Amino acid sequence: MQQEGVDLNTRAFRYLWTPLSLAARNGHYAVCRLLLARDVVEPNPRDSGGRTPLSWAAGNGHVNVVELFLSDCRVAPDSRASWFYKGRTPIMWAAANGHTAVVKVLLGTGMVDYGSNDDDGRTILSYAAQHGSSELVKQALARKGIKANWRDQTGRTALSWAAQNGQTAAIEPLLARNDVDPNSTDNSDRTPLSWASQYGHEPVVRML
Repeated sequence: MQQEGVDLNTRAFRYLWTPLSLAARNGHYAVCRLLLARDVVEPNPRDSGGRTPLSWAAGNGHVNVVELFLSDCRVAPDSRASWFYKGRTPIMWAAANGHTAVVKVLLGTGMVDYGSNDDDGRTILSYAAQHGSSELVKQALARKGIKANWRDQTGRTALSWAAQNGQTAAIEPLLARNDVDPNSTDNSDRTPLSWASQYGHEPVVRML
């Protein structure tokens, strides 16, 4: 970076990753900080899949890198990836991969849409339930207007995903809701009980 004429936004062939993108996705905090300190560095470069450095950092659970990006007012915290990556935002990637700490940090900005869904119809509640994050499930359910029984493109609800994965901690607050249907069927006519039974989740079967 001390050499005159070095392109700090150079893009790798095919995937179009910049140095900042690569540093972010691999959790290299010091390198990200160094690059972001340069005004010439683009903070939101989209790769071939429409993902930004923040998206990669969030999806890979690099909470310190996520915090660094969010401290830069130029960074877009709710940018959507392209159709190739299902239109997911950084918080969706974090939720989908079970990175609860990252989800909390992103929510703290007040600049992300908690109720939005990706191209598969999956929501943060859906992903949180799948990974058994009872805290995030409760946070979602406490939000005004939340659709607790929302069905994704496959017809599955948050309860369905939680049941398949044996997530009793996530199932409890869902079942406490009057608007959650425990007998809801997906596009394959399968209920939460059907999924729990297939994978041998006895505690879930008992709860249902």
